[in-house]
Amino acid sequence: MSLFALRGLTVSLSVFVLMYAVLRLAVAGGWSLTRRRIPWLSPNALYALQVGPFLLSAVIVGAFTIPSFLRFEPRVVQEAFGPPIVALSLACLAFFGAGFYRTYQAYSRTRRIVREWRGDAQLVQGPKGVPICPTGPDAPPMVVAGFWRPKLLISSSTSGVLSEKELARAISHESAHIYRHDNLKKLALRACSFPRAAQIEQQWLAALELDADQYAVSNKTEALDLASALVKASRLSMPTAEFTTNLTEGGQLLHMRVQRLLDWDAAQSSSRLLGYGTAAVALAFGVAVVLCYQGILLRMHSLAELLMQ
Repeated sequence: MSLFALRGLTVSLSVFVLMYAVLRLAVAGGWSLTRRRIPWLSPNALYALQVGPFLLSAVIVGAFTIPSFLRFEPRVVQEAFGPPIVALSLACLAFFGAGFYRTYQAYSRTRRIVREWRGDAQLVQGPKGVPICPTGPDAPPMVVAGFWRPKLLISSSTSGVLSEKELARAISHESAHIYRHDNLKKLALRACSFPRAAQIEQQWLAALELDADQYAVSNKTEALDLASALVKASRLSMPTAEFTTNLTEGGQLLHMRVQRLLDWDAAQSSSRLLGYGTAAVALAFGVAVVLCYQGILLRMHSLAELLMQ
C-alpha cells in the first residue's frame, strides 16, 4: 500500500470513529431527555436510532472525507502520522473487530442451538407460504430462526395445546417477523452497534412484538385468539437464542401484549406524522448539503490536516 493510500485510510477511519462517537452520544443524550415524554415509536424509528450513527458515519466518510482527501491532499508530501490519527485509527479498528467478533459468537451460538432444536425434522409449507419446521417437546413453543430464508419452528407441545384458530393467529404473528426479516436486522444491529444501547434495543424488541401482534389480527375475535395463544404458549416457554424471534417474550412485555389484545380496537394504528417529519428534515438536509458541498469538502480537509498533526 502506498503512503498516500495509507494516509487516506487512516483519515477515513479517524473521521468515522469521531463521527460515530458524536452521533452515539447525541442519540443517547436525546433518548435520556425525551424517552419519558414521547409515546412509543415505531420499530423502524427505534431501529434507525440504533443503526443510524453507524450508517451516517459511513455516509460522511464516503461522501465527504474520501472525496476531500482525493481532491485536496498532495500525493507527494511525506507527511508524518500524528498521535491523534494513529490513536483514532486503532480505536476504529478495535471497534470493528469487537463488533464482528461479538456478532460471530452470537451467530455461532444461535446456529448450534437451532440445529439442536430442528434435529432431522423436515420443512413443510404452512399458511401463506410460511416454511414450518415441526420440533420436539424440548424446543421453545414457537420461534423464527434463520436470516436469509427464515423458517418457523413449532414444537409438538405447542401444536397440542393450541386450538386451530389460536395456532393460525400465532403463525400469522410469527410470519410478520419472517416477512420483515427481523432476525437479519438483529444480526446487523449487533455488528454495527457498539457499545449497546440497551434501553433503546429493549424498546425496539418490544415494539417488534407489538407491531407483529397488530399485523396478525384484523378483528376482536382474532385478537382474543392470539391473546389466548400467548397465554397458553407462555406456559411452555423456555430460553431461546439471541438471533431468533420468540412468540412468548415473557415478563411485563407479555402481560402488556395480552392486555392490548384484550382491549383491541380497529382504530389502533401508528401515527405517520413522525415519518413525514423525518422525510422533510432529510430532504432539507440533502438540499443544504448539495448547496454547501464545496465548503464541506474544504472543512473536512481541514479536519484531516488537524488529525495528521
